[in-house]
Amino acid sequence: MKKYLCVTAIIFMLLCGCTSSKGNVYNMSLYKAVAPEDGVTYVVGHINPDTDTVGTAIAYAKLRTALGFNTVAVIPGKLNKESQYLLDYFKVETPEILEDAAGKNIILVDHADYQQAVPNMDKANIVEILDHHQPAGLSLENNLIYRSAPIGATATMVYNEYKVNHVRIDRKTAGLLAAAIMSDTKNLKKERTTEADRVYLAELCKKAGIQKPKKFFKAMKNEGRSYDGLTDEEILLTNYKEFEFSGHIVGIASVDNPDDDTLWEFVERMDKAMAEYAPKTDAEHIFMKLDADGDEGQEDFTVFLYCGKGAEEVAKKSFPNAQIVNGRIVYTPKLNRTNDVVPALKDTYEGMKK
Repeated sequence: MKKYLCVTAIIFMLLCGCTSSKGNVYNMSLYKAVAPEDGVTYVVGHINPDTDTVGTAIAYAKLRTALGFNTVAVIPGKLNKESQYLLDYFKVETPEILEDAAGKNIILVDHADYQQAVPNMDKANIVEILDHHQPAGLSLENNLIYRSAPIGATATMVYNEYKVNHVRIDRKTAGLLAAAIMSDTKNLKKERTTEADRVYLAELCKKAGIQKPKKFFKAMKNEGRSYDGLTDEEILLTNYKEFEFSGHIVGIASVDNPDDDTLWEFVERMDKAMAEYAPKTDAEHIFMKLDADGDEGQEDFTVFLYCGKGAEEVAKKSFPNAQIVNGRIVYTPKLNRTNDVVPALKDTYEGMKK
C-alpha cells in the first residue's frame, strides 16, 4: 500500500551549531522531535548486510544510547564472512536478527528503499534515515530525520555524528567504523571517496589502534573473498541488492572472483546460481558484476552476467562499450555498482518506457 510522502528532510553532512554536554542542541531537538513516547527504536541496515551497514547500525545505536535514547542495533540477516570476521576481531557481540519490521520504531542506515529493507518496513514507524545512496521507493506519511550525503560510506556520516554531538567513541566502535569505511571505499580507492572519508578513516584507525591500515584491509578483504563452506547461492547473495527501475524489480549482485586460474568455471557456476535463484525472488531480471584481477600490467575488469527474459538486451544496451570475451560481457576497468551499474540500468529501463 502506497502512502504519500510527507518528510522533514535534513540533508547535510558537517553540522555546526551550539553544543552542550548532552550533545549538539540542534541534533538533540531533532532526536526528541521524532523519538517514540515509549518502546525501543531499532537501527538496521539493508538485507544481505555488508560491513558498512552492520558497523553503522552498531555504532549509531551506541551513540543514541549515550544521548539517552532507548536504541538497539539489529541486523537484517546472516552476516557475510568479512563482517563476522570484524565483529570477532573487535570482540563485538553479533546483534540479533530483525525478521519483521511491522509496528516497530526504526532507524534505517545505509539504504532508503523498501526493496532492500527488512520485510514489512512499509508498516514500521521510520523515525530516521542515514544513507549515502540516492533514495528510492520510500513513501512515508510521518515526519522523520533524513540525512543523505554524497560520500564514500555511511560510517563516515555516523562518525561525524559522534563528533558534532561530542560523544567519545570507544576503541571497538572506532574499529568497526574504520573497517566499514575501508570496505565501502575499497580502502579509499573508489571514485566516490571524499576528503571526509580520508580524514575520518585516519582518525578512526588511530582511535582503534589500527597501526597498519593497508595490512588490516588486506586481511579483512581476504577473509571476505573466501567462499569456503558457502553454496553457490550463498555466494550470489553475499552482496546482493534489489532495486526498482521504472516498475521493473531488478536484482544486482556484486561478487569477487576467488581464483584467477578458474575464472570462467566460476562464471559458469554463478550463471547457474542466478538461474536457480531467480524463481525464489520477485526480480524480473538478475545481474551480477563479477570482478576479476587483470594479468600483470593489465587493468582489473568486470564480467557482467545476467539472468531473465530480456536481460541480455538490457545488459548490452546499458554497457555498449563493453567487450565480448568467451561469449560474456566484459568491461574494463572494473564497474562500481553504485556509480556505474545502477545509473546505467536505470537509464536503460527508463528508455524502455518511451
